[in-house]
Amino acid sequence: MGKKPTLEEMKKKYEMMPIESRITEIDGTSYTVVSHYTGEKDIDKVIRNLAEKQAYEDMKK
Repeated sequence: MGKKPTLEEMKKKYEMMPIESRITEIDGTSYTVVSHYTGEKDIDKVIRNLAEKQAYEDMKK
């Protein structure tokens, strides 16, 4: 396994990649979500996994 890149190395590597920022309100609390697109993940799979986790958590309530 290779060494884990430092924050500075990652900033340099991805500095030209798109970044999106938006404010989302959940239960009256505002959250700033900053997305850094690196092209290394299947976004559909990530969103599906997050949605499934949230659905399971909601069923526990």
